[in-house]
Amino acid sequence: MILFFLAAYLFYDRIWLGFTYPVFFYPYMLYRLREQEKIQKRQSRLEFKEMLLSIYNSLSAGYSLENSMRAARDDLRAVNGGKRSTLEQQLSILCSGLEMNQPVEVLMERMASELRVDEAEQFAQILWMIKRNGGNLIQIIKKSVEHMNQKIQVKEEILTMVSAKKMEQKIMSVMPFFILLYVRLMNPGYFQVLYESLGGTLLTTVCLAVLAGSVFWARRIVEIEV
Repeated sequence: MILFFLAAYLFYDRIWLGFTYPVFFYPYMLYRLREQEKIQKRQSRLEFKEMLLSIYNSLSAGYSLENSMRAARDDLRAVNGGKRSTLEQQLSILCSGLEMNQPVEVLMERMASELRVDEAEQFAQILWMIKRNGGNLIQIIKKSVEHMNQKIQVKEEILTMVSAKKMEQKIMSVMPFFILLYVRLMNPGYFQVLYESLGGTLLTTVCLAVLAGSVFWARRIVEIEV
């Protein structure tokens, strides 16, 4: 809302145009929702890595796969404290299904579909193959854990590398507003010819559209999907 009033003042010299922000409110909320989902998926991916390590340690200690799932749930609760994450909630549902004697591979597949994390879907497929074809459960899960752990570490390293670029992108996105604000405050009549004519209004509208497009383009550049 503040950004809309600032743009109305700097580009049109008509602050009342800032009240048009509700027109763009819904698309903005959809955008923020997608950003929140990305953050949640990243957190679930990190917790899923810890869950796999806990399952592997429990299997190595002689636990069954079902009891290893329960131990992983307890470990997540201990780590998160009173705050329940999405993965912990889904793992609790999985353990409740185990109490009702439902197959662990079916529950894991359902959990992966809810989390929408690639590593969870891969692990669910591995459980299906183990249950159908048999094999050394501990060794297969160990190899899977090592592979997924490496993949998650690569993703986190890439996110760490581009985090500085994302901050630079945010700074560059707001710099034009500060430059315009500085000119308006130091020399109030400098842009007056643009505000008083139709051609000037069209020119400022084009400039504002180009600025908005460059901001979204810059965000797309620094968003690296792995």
